[in-house]
Amino acid sequence: MHNLLDDYAHANALRDVSARIKLILGLGAIIICVSSPSPVAPIFVAATLGLATVILARIPARVYSHLLLMPLSFALLSAAVVAFMHGTGQTLFSCDLFGINLAVREDGANLAALLIARTFGGMCSLYFIALTTPMIEIFATLKSLRIPS
Repeated sequence: MHNLLDDYAHANALRDVSARIKLILGLGAIIICVSSPSPVAPIFVAATLGLATVILARIPARVYSHLLLMPLSFALLSAAVVAFMHGTGQTLFSCDLFGINLAVREDGANLAALLIARTFGGMCSLYFIALTTPMIEIFATLKSLRIPS
């Protein structure tokens, strides 16, 4: 996986754009996704940086979608657990499993949607950095910012 990401980072159409700009954009987007109180901002970040990665950087859409499958599947499973285990409000879905009543309530469903949106937005931001900036440039930029190795 590492070689795949670095190969695309060395050969993409955004290769000549400053690593500092790409890092600021990607890290700023991650902060927006993590701190957003609603799913709207992370979904916007995911769409924007996803399109930038596929269209502007010319990363094949098939490769990009395969990379997103793993974290998205983990987020969906986590969101299902959150939806069933958390929340108050109106019951949206309920079922009995071995005598245990499992219910998805309004707050749990909202939190699960936020979890999926944040994960998806954050991963699109991270893949933007990883697929457009070679690791050696990332390390050099971080060193120039005096961030300890």
